[in-house]
Amino acid sequence: NSYGVERAKQLFELLIENNIKLELYINVRIASVLYLISHNLLKLVADAGVKYIFTGIESYNDDILHRYKKGITTHDIDMVCNKLKEYGIYINPGMITFDSLILPHQVKNNIDLLKRIHYYDLFMFTRTLTDLPSDKRSMKNNQITKGFFENKKTERLYYSLVEFRDLLYPLYAEVDRKLITEQIRNKIVEAHFDYFYELYNLITKENENMELGMLKDKFVARISNIISCIKRE
Repeated sequence: NSYGVERAKQLFELLIENNIKLELYINVRIASVLYLISHNLLKLVADAGVKYIFTGIESYNDDILHRYKKGITTHDIDMVCNKLKEYGIYINPGMITFDSLILPHQVKNNIDLLKRIHYYDLFMFTRTLTDLPSDKRSMKNNQITKGFFENKKTERLYYSLVEFRDLLYPLYAEVDRKLITEQIRNKIVEAHFDYFYELYNLITKENENMELGMLKDKFVARISNIISCIKRE
């Protein structure tokens, strides 16, 4: 709220006045980022050393934002993303990629946004909200169960992504992060996004001969080869 932003503003001004150089990572509501934008405070935020912002975007679908009672629109999200980029501030987005009622094209909208803001982590493709009041089917020992998703294509998309993620995790865990250059990271990220889009196209086109297993194997091999090159070097 405005009180919290004003308190942060005073802190940022002190950092600048005292020439204290920090690289700051802050957690902030998206409504507060919109407040900063409307009051022309983003330059102050950047000058104070803020480099990363975690903010709860939740979804890049207006109907879902309304269902979550988020109080923002995709237009607001676009404004936040564009303005933060303008000031060199990176976004770590709180994103609910899946929920029980989501449709495949809405999942794709979420992934499209993550790609546009250049955000990636291994689990972002499978983040799932499971505690909505509508989720009567949902949890058994904190796990999503069969029948959780209302849409069958969404279910197939989700479980394919989970299987792919679980195959990549041990590959990632073995790599010394110090050996991963920006170029290597970009290749891995590109491969994971490519897998998502090819998978999405297969599932949504209702191809009777969907080769989901072959697609999965192809991309696991692609990423494994990238990681193998690091180890050989």
